[in-house]
Amino acid sequence: MSQRKKLNLEFNKPTVFELLYDEPALGNSKYGNYYLYSIKNENNKEFSFFAADDAHQQLKNLKRGDKVEITKINEHIGDKVKTKFEVKTIVNQD
Repeated sequence: MSQRKKLNLEFNKPTVFELLYDEPALGNSKYGNYYLYSIKNENNKEFSFFAADDAHQQLKNLKRGDKVEITKINEHIGDKVKTKFEVKTIVNQD
Protein backbone atom coordinates (compact mmCIF):
# COMPACT_ATOMS: atom_id res chain seq x y z
CA MET A 1 0.00 0.00 0.00
CA SER A 2 1.47 3.36 -0.98
CA GLN A 3 1.45 6.25 1.44
CA ARG A 4 -0.37 9.43 0.45
CA LYS A 5 1.52 12.70 0.44
CA LYS A 6 0.45 15.20 3.11
CA LEU A 7 -1.63 18.06 1.72
CA ASN A 8 -0.23 21.46 2.68
CA LEU A 9 -2.68 24.22 1.86
CA GLU A 10 -1.49 27.66 0.83
CA PHE A 11 -3.03 30.66 2.57
CA ASN A 12 -5.99 32.29 0.80
CA LYS A 13 -5.89 29.80 -2.10
CA PRO A 14 -9.13 27.79 -2.41
CA THR A 15 -8.43 24.11 -3.08
CA VAL A 16 -11.03 21.64 -4.36
CA PHE A 17 -10.92 17.99 -3.37
CA GLU A 18 -13.09 14.90 -3.00
CA LEU A 19 -13.41 12.78 0.13
CA LEU A 20 -12.33 9.17 -0.38
CA TYR A 21 -13.98 7.76 2.78
CA ASP A 22 -17.07 8.46 4.89
CA GLU A 23 -15.04 9.15 8.03
CA PRO A 24 -11.52 10.31 8.88
CA ALA A 25 -8.97 8.18 10.67
CA LEU A 26 -8.79 9.32 14.28
CA GLY A 27 -5.65 9.30 16.35
CA ASN A 28 -3.53 10.98 18.93
CA SER A 29 0.02 12.29 18.69
CA LYS A 30 2.29 14.44 20.80
CA TYR A 31 0.37 17.40 19.32
CA GLY A 32 -3.01 16.08 20.51
CA ASN A 33 -5.95 14.47 18.71
CA TYR A 34 -5.97 14.43 14.92
CA TYR A 35 -8.44 13.84 12.11
CA LEU A 36 -6.85 12.34 9.01
CA TYR A 37 -8.92 12.62 5.83
CA SER A 38 -8.02 10.75 2.64
CA ILE A 39 -8.76 13.00 -0.32
CA LYS A 40 -8.04 13.42 -4.01
CA ASN A 41 -7.71 16.59 -6.03
CA GLU A 42 -9.22 17.41 -9.41
CA ASN A 43 -6.31 15.59 -11.12
CA ASN A 44 -7.12 12.38 -9.19
CA LYS A 45 -3.93 12.70 -7.13
CA GLU A 46 -4.48 11.36 -3.60
CA PHE A 47 -3.40 13.15 -0.42
CA SER A 48 -3.67 12.91 3.34
CA PHE A 49 -5.26 15.96 4.98
CA PHE A 50 -4.77 16.47 8.70
CA ALA A 51 -7.79 18.63 9.51
CA ALA A 52 -7.62 21.17 12.32
CA ASP A 53 -10.58 21.10 14.72
CA ASP A 54 -12.50 23.83 12.87
CA ALA A 55 -12.00 22.13 9.49
CA HIS A 56 -13.04 18.76 10.96
CA GLN A 57 -16.24 20.30 12.38
CA GLN A 58 -17.13 21.42 8.86
CA LEU A 59 -16.14 18.12 7.20
CA LYS A 60 -17.36 15.51 9.68
CA ASN A 61 -20.90 15.18 8.29
CA LEU A 62 -19.81 14.77 4.67
CA LYS A 63 -19.49 11.41 2.97
CA ARG A 64 -17.30 9.60 0.46
CA GLY A 65 -17.50 11.25 -2.96
CA ASP A 66 -18.50 14.66 -1.60
CA LYS A 67 -16.52 17.51 -3.12
CA VAL A 68 -15.44 20.52 -1.11
CA GLU A 69 -13.50 23.71 -1.55
CA ILE A 70 -11.30 24.51 1.43
CA THR A 71 -9.44 27.74 2.06
CA LYS A 72 -6.81 28.28 4.75
CA ILE A 73 -7.16 31.81 6.15
CA ASN A 74 -5.19 33.95 8.60
CA GLU A 75 -7.56 35.71 10.98
CA HIS A 76 -6.23 38.73 12.88
CA ILE A 77 -7.51 39.01 16.44
CA GLY A 78 -5.98 42.09 18.01
CA ASP A 79 -2.22 41.63 17.70
CA LYS A 80 -2.50 37.86 17.27
CA VAL A 81 -2.93 35.82 14.11
CA LYS A 82 -5.00 32.64 14.13
CA THR A 83 -5.31 30.16 11.26
CA LYS A 84 -8.82 29.02 10.37
CA PHE A 85 -10.38 27.02 7.57
CA GLU A 86 -13.37 27.82 5.40
CA VAL A 87 -15.09 24.77 3.86
CA LYS A 88 -17.70 24.99 1.10
CA THR A 89 -19.52 21.96 -0.24
CA ILE A 90 -19.58 21.79 -4.02
CA VAL A 91 -22.91 20.70 -5.44
CA ASN A 92 -22.71 18.41 -8.47
CA GLN A 93 -24.41 20.01 -11.47
CA ASP A 94 -24.46 16.97 -13.76
